Amino acid sequence: DDQDFRIAIELLKKAQDSQRLEQVVNLDVASEDVQEGRFVDGGIKYRYVKSYERNPKNRLLAIKEHGVISKACGFDFEAVYGERGKEYIEIHHIQQLSGLEEPAEINPITDLIPLCANCHRMIHRKKDEVLTVEQLIEILEERRH
Repeated sequence: DDQDFRIAIELLKKAQDSQRLEQVVNLDVASEDVQEGRFVDGGIKYRYVKSYERNPKNRLLAIKEHGVISKACGFDFEAVYGERGKEYIEIHHIQQLSGLEEPAEINPITDLIPLCANCHRMIHRKKDEVLTVEQLIEILEERRH
């Protein structure tokens, strides 16, 4: 009957969503070593990595200028976490440091922007497809409607 048909459709949709989620998770951990039949966490790996220096003064000046509310989603750590979240925010370089050919002077007013951890991660989630803050805001606005 119609009710059984609706239930079957809902179950198929959930199965399809579950498969999509599994695919996304598998992509996110594709670079991890997985032993068949066991999933072990906590091992120590030593890595040689390249990192880019960040002057903490630029961070402080950006916070002084822009505040500690995420410019993409409006998240306020203090409003949600109280004292623990007070004055916390991540600072995003609008021009990726990895894209610079040599160290450059950063203007905290025009080159840095406060973002919550989720927004910052989503901007950098795909190395070959780094989003602009404007693109992320568009995604958020589309999802709100």
